[in-house]
Amino acid sequence: VLQYEMQLGGISQRLSQFGIIDEFMRIKRSRNDYIREDMAEFRGSTPRHLSKHFLTLERHASKHSLNAGYSFRLPRTYPGSIAWYNDMLDKAMVLLVKIGKPDIFLTYTGSQEWPEIMENLFPNTNWQSNPLLVCTVFYLKVQEVLDDVMNKEVFGKVAGFVYSIEFQKRGMPHLHLLIILKAGNKMDRVDRIDRHVWARIPEVDVIGPNPTMRERVVQEMQKRLRKDVKNFMLHAPCLGDNTAYCQQHAGQDSTRYGTCTKKFPKQLSEFTRIMPDGTVMYRRPEGVGIQSKDSSKDTVMVTNEWVVPYSP
Repeated sequence: VLQYEMQLGGISQRLSQFGIIDEFMRIKRSRNDYIREDMAEFRGSTPRHLSKHFLTLERHASKHSLNAGYSFRLPRTYPGSIAWYNDMLDKAMVLLVKIGKPDIFLTYTGSQEWPEIMENLFPNTNWQSNPLLVCTVFYLKVQEVLDDVMNKEVFGKVAGFVYSIEFQKRGMPHLHLLIILKAGNKMDRVDRIDRHVWARIPEVDVIGPNPTMRERVVQEMQKRLRKDVKNFMLHAPCLGDNTAYCQQHAGQDSTRYGTCTKKFPKQLSEFTRIMPDGTVMYRRPEGVGIQSKDSSKDTVMVTNEWVVPYSP
């Protein structure tokens, strides 16, 4: 069935996506109708809340010509409802109260260049034509990430974790993962932070004319990491470019106009420092640069002050 659905999505492209969305909305409307009819039997309120509610309806109706109807409350078993979000938040907060605050905030983003996606696309199509393939590959990748964190303990022994998956408007899904480490594994030492988090452009070792197999493997890994950092982990230099996406929400405050909302460029530092308020100033040594594009798509030399922190 999965293979058939992927073929159907890859061949018909947007037409199949419209059909899937239409069927999904029919199912959702049917469920909403059931909840509305079921909730009508249990509806209740106080006079004060009813008065406030009808005043709000009247005010909106006068502004937008809306007819005052009736509302119903979606239960917490309905994904995406306010009650559902509140329930998820309550569970996450209980976890933090019992175990402790998170030590690592990890973001894992899908890539359209993954070979599992590129090798399974139909001719003359792209990843946007087959969202089922993208979601399937991303789900399997997320399971690998969770296995690395929980079972292989790449960051240390884990006491608990909580995560969310978002799509937003850019298309590719991404994972936000909060990790709580056990005592003795906390990111409260500079050597542990330097081992797991980098904020610099990786350098490639120069090897001799007769390198060993290990030296070749290490050099290839360094080249791959340097390429990935250049392609995915650089914040495009935006100084003086008020049209850059990171400066579009600076607001009307003239003191902040023209500043990067992502707080780039970062301060260069030869050592990692843990600040008194608990924040970390990552090691960003001087003298390391790589050619890349700025926010205006011009070729410039980018240094470590523009690197987004990543885990090698």
